[in-house]
Amino acid sequence: MKLILIVLIALLLGCSSTGSTSKVSEKSLLIQNGDSKERIIEIFGEIGSRSFSGNREAWQYCSTGFNSDIYVIVWFTNGSVTGVTKRNGYGNGLCSEHFFNIDWS
Repeated sequence: MKLILIVLIALLLGCSSTGSTSKVSEKSLLIQNGDSKERIIEIFGEIGSRSFSGNREAWQYCSTGFNSDIYVIVWFTNGSVTGVTKRNGYGNGLCSEHFFNIDWS
């Protein structure tokens, strides 16, 4: 019985890479156009994935839910936030292994 309880607790704790799904959505609402990279790290913490194209950069964060994962992409130009994109996906509990390929077009 204790083993089952330990496994269940480990699964529940492992279901989030940046907080609960709703918290990731809430955190993305704190982002403002022109925010610095430091401000985004204050809001979200560790970067899940980084992509570069010239003077543009995209940082991805994810959070696992029971039915789907939420991905937040923070877009930068010259080091300042220029946009935020939220997407749903299905990473089967490992959303950090399923970040989106960035489309720079």
